[in-house]
Amino acid sequence: MFTISILVIIYVFTREFIEVQLLKHYGICKKGIITDVRLTLPHSKPDLMYKFEYKGEIYKGHSSTDDETQIWDSICIVFLESHPSIQRPITYFDYGDTKCNCR
Repeated sequence: MFTISILVIIYVFTREFIEVQLLKHYGICKKGIITDVRLTLPHSKPDLMYKFEYKGEIYKGHSSTDDETQIWDSICIVFLESHPSIQRPITYFDYGDTKCNCR
């Protein structure tokens, strides 16, 4: 059981690292819309729920942020063209990590 737990942890961190690197180098950008802002715990960052449309499909995601973003505000999303479900808001990255020009 311990070995399985370690393998799951390694998988989760490796997958996150690979996704972020792919998004930095191959991600494309698109504006999304904030659909909900949730506070999970007192004194925690709000969890932003967003959606964006790409090639006729709607994709959803979420991110924690310090922004004062409100429902129906736009947000810049970086995603992989081949797998739009792999995505992060531009605020996830450091300035200059991506070549984003949201439209």
